[in-house]
Amino acid sequence: QRRVHGIWTEGSITMTAVIVVALAKSALVTRTWTWIPAMGLLLSLLAYIVFELIYSAFPIFFGSGNYYAVGPALFGDVKFYLWSVFAGVGMLMPDLATMYAQRQFRPTYRQVVQSAHAQRQKGQPCNRVSAPPSISEDGHLPIAVHL
Repeated sequence: QRRVHGIWTEGSITMTAVIVVALAKSALVTRTWTWIPAMGLLLSLLAYIVFELIYSAFPIFFGSGNYYAVGPALFGDVKFYLWSVFAGVGMLMPDLATMYAQRQFRPTYRQVVQSAHAQRQKGQPCNRVSAPPSISEDGHLPIAVHL
């Protein structure tokens, strides 16, 4: 089996990690999950993989021929999968930390209502959520407000 390494393989690995991160960030900001966004994210990743394989299979019709057989070698290499997962998780950590800190220390009114509803569903006592005392222009409650 022919192994292809170099700038084309490294570039493809990096581009795959970028696509995984972009799709994961899209999944993080999706508020309502139905089959449509789930299918869209899955089909986007699948379309990239199919494009990668087709583009590397026909050097005569597409490109200069330098990318020939990179796709099959890429998907057969463990480094590709490890890099895609570790780089993707590493690039998502700042977003996840920011989302966690924002939800803990400056929740939006919507998040406060969600938390109260979740507590009520579990049967735990919670304070009644009434009209917000004052919501800033960005939709956040003041830091000193605790329900």
